[in-house]
Amino acid sequence: NNLQVISSLLSLQAKYCGNEEVKNIIADSQARIKSLALVHEKLYRTENIAHISSREYLESLARDIINFQAPRPIKIRLETDIDDIPLEMDKCIPLGLITNELVRNSLKHAFPEGEGIITVNFKRQGDKCKLEISDNGKGLPEDFDIERLSSLGLQLVLGLVRQLDGQLVIESDGGTLFSIEFPL
Repeated sequence: NNLQVISSLLSLQAKYCGNEEVKNIIADSQARIKSLALVHEKLYRTENIAHISSREYLESLARDIINFQAPRPIKIRLETDIDDIPLEMDKCIPLGLITNELVRNSLKHAFPEGEGIITVNFKRQGDKCKLEISDNGKGLPEDFDIERLSSLGLQLVLGLVRQLDGQLVIESDGGTLFSIEFPL
């Protein structure tokens, strides 16, 4: 409830703002808060409060982002292949925020024609997990270097990957793929 109140306050604040850049910053903050709120909602609904179902959490998060933030009519298709791995909170929150940032980036930048496919895969590989978020959009610019970006969203992704003690690989060939492997 507290996170919903914060999100509502940000929404009200955005209505009184005439600057589009500030409105976009507020919208990004709202999306991050909604991602955290979804973790708490899943926690309250689960029988085992120590673990959250990765499949239910990541699928519903990605679908919500596309349903509420894709241009209308929605021509973005979501494809998922997510193992149902019970995750602790210290893994859920970073994974949710990473998913939020990368799916939103695809919606914002990958599809100039307004249609395409975003894929979210999450697999267990022994004692590690691998999250892959990809799109079939226009790909990244040739000079793309995530370490030199000023984008808060991708800086947040880098920080969260480090928090998970993970490794990030980015590919851009016929779209963009972000692959994050981390110990379970």
